[in-house]
Amino acid sequence: MKRTLRVRFAMFSLAVLAACVTTLVAVESAHAREAINPLDGIEAVNRSKSCFTGPFETYEAWVSLLDSKNENFDRDRFANNYPEADFKRYQDTLNCSFFSYAVDGLDIGGYFVAPKGGTDLPVIIFNRGGTATFGQMTFAAIYTHVFDLAQAGFVVIGSQYRGGMGKPEEVGGRDEWGGRDVNDVTALFDIVNQLPIANSERLGMYGASRGVVNMFRASLHAPHLKAMVSASGVYDLAYDLEFRPTMMKVYEEHMAGFNDNREEALRQRSVLRWLDQLNPDAPILILHGSWDKRTSSAGALSFAMALQERWHPYGLVIFENDDHFLTDNREEAVRKTIDWFKKYL
Repeated sequence: MKRTLRVRFAMFSLAVLAACVTTLVAVESAHAREAINPLDGIEAVNRSKSCFTGPFETYEAWVSLLDSKNENFDRDRFANNYPEADFKRYQDTLNCSFFSYAVDGLDIGGYFVAPKGGTDLPVIIFNRGGTATFGQMTFAAIYTHVFDLAQAGFVVIGSQYRGGMGKPEEVGGRDEWGGRDVNDVTALFDIVNQLPIANSERLGMYGASRGVVNMFRASLHAPHLKAMVSASGVYDLAYDLEFRPTMMKVYEEHMAGFNDNREEALRQRSVLRWLDQLNPDAPILILHGSWDKRTSSAGALSFAMALQERWHPYGLVIFENDDHFLTDNREEAVRKTIDWFKKYL
């Protein structure tokens, strides 16, 4: 009897030990998968690091950073807009990296987000708005505008554009507002081609505000492009300059060629002036707020009408009484963006 009990106990102990070893191996394998950076080994990439490091390694570290920088920081409001559960879900399920890459001898900043463990994933090249360092894709911006796209099953990669990281001009270049900074977008095509988790033939592009200029110009060099989404964009810069005259200063300071030949500089960046060059097989979704004070919703309507005349497939959503950032309809805009890319990529 005692011998039988000892045998059974020994068998039970071995089973427990085996289960512990199996669990340990599984945990180590999971950590190994998380440690793999899909950008590793890509020649054009100079450096990369996880978004979830330093003050963004934990939710509490992020909150503490914001609290230390703003004496009026409202923790409850922040927790409502950025729930801790969402942070942990993103951290557990997404690879997120800031990286730098070489373009025209310059060191350009970029960002990359993708589902962990994914393969053969469709790709969205994200074109941010803003000028120079204004509008830079910080951790908070990526969290707000990119994570949901990646969670839906897409690789999302984008450029900060030359001049977007605040580096000396001889190192990081100067923003040209749709000039040579378009090279910073097209250079991402080669990176995408080398990503082991991405299917470069399932390619879409997203542009927001000024990023729409870069998106359309870069799209002319993307033969595999399947679809685009244009949010709060500018389609005829001469028209929008009348709508928002304060942009004159931005153009004078940043737009290459503007001070020498204003008409030509604006034409080169206005998709309405060379609409027939777009890929007619790449449907375009247009999103705009009717109360947008930065870019004209009338311009979005004109763009849609021009596409209609050419039988170019498109979708148009004007959010009533919404602003440049689609503040009141952010979730709806994200849903429509995801649906559009899922349909066509």
